[in-house]
Amino acid sequence: MERILGFAQKFDQAHFDLACHAAFPQTLTPDLLYQIWLRFVPQAPWTAVARILLSRLCREVGYELYEMDVAVRNLLLTELKEDERFGKQQLDKLAEFYTDYLKQQFAREEGQEEDLTQPQYWIALASTKSKKLSRQLAQAIELRLKQKNWKELFHLVSFIEAVPKALVEFDAPLITYVRGMLSYTTGDLESAAEEFNKLQRRERQVEIAGVNLSIPDEVPLVEVELDFLQRLLQIISESNSDTQVVYPFLAKNVEKLNEHLAEVLRLWATNMLTQVQPDEAQLLATDVSNFSHLISQFPLDNKARNIEIAITGYEIVLTVFTREESPRNWAGIQALLGNAYRDRIKGNRAENLEQAIAYFLAALQIFTRDHFPQDWALMQISLAEAYINRIRGDKAENLEQAIASCLAALQVLTLTDFPLDWAGTQINLGIAYINRIRGDKAENIEYAIAAFTQALEVRTRIDFPVEWAATQNALGTAYINRIRGDKAENIEYAIAAFTQALEVRTRIDFPIDWANAQNNLGNAYRDRIRGDKAENLEMAIYSCQNALQVYTREAFPEQWAVTMNNLGFAYRDRILGDRSENLEQAISCFDAAFQVYPRQAFPVDWANTQNNLGIAYRDRIRGERADNIERAINCFENALQVYTRTSFPQKWAETQKNLGITYSERIGGDRPVNLERAINCFENALQIYTPTSFPQNHLETLFNLAVAYQDNRQLNSTYDAFANIIDSLESFQGSTFNRWEVKGKKQHLTELLNQAYQSMVEVCLQIGYSDKAIEYVERSKVRNLVELIANCNLHPKGNIPDSILNELQRLRLEISTKQLQLEALNKNVSILANIRVEDGVSNPDSPLMEKEAIQNQHEKG
Repeated sequence: MERILGFAQKFDQAHFDLACHAAFPQTLTPDLLYQIWLRFVPQAPWTAVARILLSRLCREVGYELYEMDVAVRNLLLTELKEDERFGKQQLDKLAEFYTDYLKQQFAREEGQEEDLTQPQYWIALASTKSKKLSRQLAQAIELRLKQKNWKELFHLVSFIEAVPKALVEFDAPLITYVRGMLSYTTGDLESAAEEFNKLQRRERQVEIAGVNLSIPDEVPLVEVELDFLQRLLQIISESNSDTQVVYPFLAKNVEKLNEHLAEVLRLWATNMLTQVQPDEAQLLATDVSNFSHLISQFPLDNKARNIEIAITGYEIVLTVFTREESPRNWAGIQALLGNAYRDRIKGNRAENLEQAIAYFLAALQIFTRDHFPQDWALMQISLAEAYINRIRGDKAENLEQAIASCLAALQVLTLTDFPLDWAGTQINLGIAYINRIRGDKAENIEYAIAAFTQALEVRTRIDFPVEWAATQNALGTAYINRIRGDKAENIEYAIAAFTQALEVRTRIDFPIDWANAQNNLGNAYRDRIRGDKAENLEMAIYSCQNALQVYTREAFPEQWAVTMNNLGFAYRDRILGDRSENLEQAISCFDAAFQVYPRQAFPVDWANTQNNLGIAYRDRIRGERADNIERAINCFENALQVYTRTSFPQKWAETQKNLGITYSERIGGDRPVNLERAINCFENALQIYTPTSFPQNHLETLFNLAVAYQDNRQLNSTYDAFANIIDSLESFQGSTFNRWEVKGKKQHLTELLNQAYQSMVEVCLQIGYSDKAIEYVERSKVRNLVELIANCNLHPKGNIPDSILNELQRLRLEISTKQLQLEALNKNVSILANIRVEDGVSNPDSPLMEKEAIQNQHEKG
């Protein structure tokens, strides 16, 4: 990713287009790339050919032979495929061109046929004839197996494994067989067995693309015995699906829970259902349905694989419970399939959620409120969960739909009649409100906290420990995001909630939930105000690393990416260790998240990661400063492609602010132009960051804007901005300012006010407002004196009543005003004589600046 970003930032779009086309062949030569340039991207300069071959995108593997890494090729080809200017048809054109090119290059003597089994030809087939390619590859593997040519077999399976997914996604059995054979040819029999055991086979034969391929005798295979499946179904039936009976049996046989079990189940059940009477078929279908539900909720072993087994089981059941003959059972299985696809880990996440919604809506065709009110309400809950997580469609509208579904469910699922379902609905409602985009953010979070708190009335630790822990986890998330109340205290509440959840959610019993709570705990420690900041960040890193022990990229790609993002946050802010190394770790974490977050599938997460990466590059110590700033700008501008003002106003404002800061620090380009861009970004952010809704963000952004105005020599605008900041901060008196202190912001805002005073004096002198300069010096002194008195033990516990503080402030300002008036009358000439403003720059030797220096020394003392 870093190599591609670096290339894209260094060169123009035409260069990048050519690089995307250059990713099609497996091997590049200067002549081949020149032909691609001439045929497909002639608008690029001819020198682009050399620049690509000599860039970090390629590596030299022989004389005038170059290759790209598989990951680089896949990303570039994905960009080409998703680009509206090119699309899939461009890959087809490249395939046709490449085939003709190879025929010319590898033409043999007349009368001899061309060898169409070379990898180059297979690449050409990948885009246009994937089925034909799969069969040819299977035949090539079969030939090498018969010849026992292990070296050539290794090269062949390595090639198949390295074919970019953007060109072709081979059927799962072929990829699984290839991975098994790759492990076998490198001597890793254990890994080979793990892969081969996933395949549906007859003894040691596997059918791939119509070709029978053998599994070497040296590979130890685990046979999934049919009697295990039959015994399992018997236990489920006899125990009435009691998890206390079924789960211990599964725990003792986890090695038999693999992909092959799904195929055994499909073949055996399908065969049995054709041989039994209708009533027996319904009993068998019920057992399979119960088995599918239990395996989908089994907390041990591979969650992704268990859900795939469950989906297979539900699909079998639907052949018995049809809509025409058993509408209610049919609707029930539709609902269970919806749950499975909602939780599915394999496959495309966005597509899985769409499939889940479709199943829920299908169930609602039978489960109407009039005929099946409870089932209807439960479907509303499931639908709400799907809409909360939905990727496609408008995010804000999806969340409104989720809230509407929860509120509809609560009309039926009352606390009195259905306490557990009522509590579950409160949880979903709270989650929807936490993520809600519309409405007042602070109020939404208060609604969420209220919903979670109500759920705890039912979900007590004694009666429902697992549900209680889940609710504590949700409540902790709400407190982390809470805007109202004391920020430091909110975070302490969150840490306490996550810690309590972990008392139940242990790694042994609930590994996935344990990882989720660890990730959330890491977020809380990263934001923690109380305690030692460095130690808090170490705890954050520790918690995220704990979560990653369960959240692996292979098993839980989305959760892995989220945790990598959070770990990057912690490393970016880390105090201990080497600062430059910490930032490199942060960048590495954010880059890793991109492997899971393509823009098309996860636009919001992609934009969030772009924003995070931009901040890391702006702060980066290693590398060229100018290059880092350009990368940061590119990241923020990418994020703004998703974070629009309409859809994500707060994120849009945050990114505008980050982009403005980065343009202010930009080294490349024209300085006045950069400052104008920075000013525009800050002004954009202030459209959302109003004094009422986001007071601290408003003041910080306004300060950034004032500095940008000053650097751009827009002095009148600078004066107005600093005056606004000072007036706002001076108005935070008594209890108001004390609340800032409790939230951990008072020190930061005090520093901001002192900087504003100092900058304001400079601006006044530059403009020629000498009387105003003196006024702001005095106001600064009075403010500092008030703070000094407030912090002294002149009142029990140092808490001075607001009335006294306000009166003291009024008297001080009145004294300062009278002093200024007196000085203006008696010493006006003397003061002005000692103030020199040359070319808008203040004289450091003036009495006014000496007065400020004395004040600063007094403050330091």
